[in-house]
Amino acid sequence: MALLKVVWSISEGGDSGWAVLLPAAAGLAVCDLAIIWIARRLHLPISLRRPRSTTRPGS
Repeated sequence: MALLKVVWSISEGGDSGWAVLLPAAAGLAVCDLAIIWIARRLHLPISLRRPRSTTRPGS
């Protein structure tokens, strides 16, 4: 959603639309860091890998 807002701001605002890019990127970084910090604080698994299954398909 935020990406669409940035794209819309740049396309409709022209040069002034580029002013949205830096605050949007900073906000995204802050939110991502907060989510990671909270997940680690609560000991939640934060992995991008799929969990391995203990059984093989067809077994």
